[in-house]
Amino acid sequence: MNKLASTITAFLAGTAVGAAVGVLYAPEEGSKTRDKLTYRLSKLKDKITQLSEDLVQGKEEITNEAKERGEQVVGDLEARVKDLNKEFEDLTKQIRKS
Repeated sequence: MNKLASTITAFLAGTAVGAAVGVLYAPEEGSKTRDKLTYRLSKLKDKITQLSEDLVQGKEEITNEAKERGEQVVGDLEARVKDLNKEFEDLTKQIRKS
């Protein structure tokens, strides 16, 4: 896991623990406290799921972009090699004529 994902995970875990402690120490009856805790944990789960999906999508986008750039570089190099071969052949013909 990279450093950013690890930091985000630690932050979200801290948020969940803080929310749970805050709800548990609130002066309300148990059922309301459990309902609040369940709701907040559900929201946190949704945020974590969305963050995970965003990270995967970002990774895929970066991978695709790198692949496209790599293919472009290879194509450019192939074209340049072809041009250099043509120049070499032309020079070879000129030398033979001399």
